[in-house]
Amino acid sequence: MEGQWRGSGGAASTCLGGLALLVSCGLSSSCSNAQLEAGIDEVFSRSRSGTWENGKAVPWKAGQWVLLRLTSTQGETLFRLLGGPTKGFLELRITGQEGNAFWLERREVWPQRENRTAVLVDRTGPSDLRQARILRVKVWDNEGKEVEVDGNEAEGSGAVEALEEGKSLLGKLGFLGARGYPRDVSVPAGAFRGAYALPISMNLKTGRATGHIWHTNAVPIISYARLEATIQSFLFLEETTVEELVDFGQETGGSALPRERPLEIERRMKG
Repeated sequence: MEGQWRGSGGAASTCLGGLALLVSCGLSSSCSNAQLEAGIDEVFSRSRSGTWENGKAVPWKAGQWVLLRLTSTQGETLFRLLGGPTKGFLELRITGQEGNAFWLERREVWPQRENRTAVLVDRTGPSDLRQARILRVKVWDNEGKEVEVDGNEAEGSGAVEALEEGKSLLGKLGFLGARGYPRDVSVPAGAFRGAYALPISMNLKTGRATGHIWHTNAVPIISYARLEATIQSFLFLEETTVEELVDFGQETGGSALPRERPLEIERRMKG
């Protein structure tokens, strides 16, 4: 399957929880590296007990959220020199609805950077996710400035990157209809019985990504509890990315992401 998908660590980043419980630095100033690392450590220390069964797919709904911990290991395959793992986390939350489309906000954190974006996604029904499309994009900056630009002028504003991240997430969800084999999986969020391990294979601009995604309808929004993939580049480098579910739920009320003077850049797409 062809598609767009990007690794989790280093200069590349994925793809889309503990949400109100995680400390946020707001948008008026950047988080320090120490604050980012403390947040990552807190996510990696979390776990919950419980067993979840794979049932019917749950439609997207405002208030749903998931929290994933991310691990990226980069290595040079030519000389078998492996780099140490880099840890991060990803929060995803559905914050609102416009017609049949939903606003999906994401916060991705690594030791030296934090990224916050949102996309308005249409065609999100369980049978429609393979045709899901992004209608608009929002990004937040550290200065709190508010700017609106045409999609053709979005380069350099952060909107293009936000759009690609949204496409990356939807690209992964596109595999959920593929054939797989039953395999229970345990992650920090608990044990998921009746999950299906689905193979993934995607051609990227820099190489090829292969691995597995553990599909379960017990998880809202993303419908998977674990993802593991290796990106093999054309430069004899590889990156192994692991995403593991830490927590998830359904809440009512506001967004987990700060709304202090958002920099909103809307990109309208055709089709």
